[in-house]
Amino acid sequence: MSRLSATTCACGRAPRAARVRAYYDVHPSADSTLTLDPSKKNRWGDPLPQIRHALDEATKGRAAATKAHILGMFNQLAKANNGRTFNVSEGSYLDHPAGGCRMGKDPAASVCDSYGRTHDHENLFVSGSPTLPTGGCTNATLTFVALTLRGASAVAGTI
Repeated sequence: MSRLSATTCACGRAPRAARVRAYYDVHPSADSTLTLDPSKKNRWGDPLPQIRHALDEATKGRAAATKAHILGMFNQLAKANNGRTFNVSEGSYLDHPAGGCRMGKDPAASVCDSYGRTHDHENLFVSGSPTLPTGGCTNATLTFVALTLRGASAVAGTI
């Protein structure tokens, strides 16, 4: 998930501005990693996670067209209100990162099944956002909860 923001103003009237955001889906490269950083530790001395998110080639290939499309929509919104876009910024971070333990049927391409049960350890489950291949949308809390409840039914043996 990446983000473009724009600020627009209505020209010729009392000054006012609107902040507009657009989020678009990005897909991770297999080179993305989630590791532990021994140089950064919590108060108990445990290493903290380090996320290195790399985009796949298809996402990189469509980046310019995606940004141009979003900026075109921002400009259309501003023009419809006799305004203009005067500030644009891009977030290079993930608001709601997901993945790391991708779900799927093929153990060679995924870590767990759709219930979060790992392919190589029958009694080990992963729940929530780590099982997704990408963030998909912002504020995906209900999706994460649904995945966790689905996995909990498997742990409880009710499926």
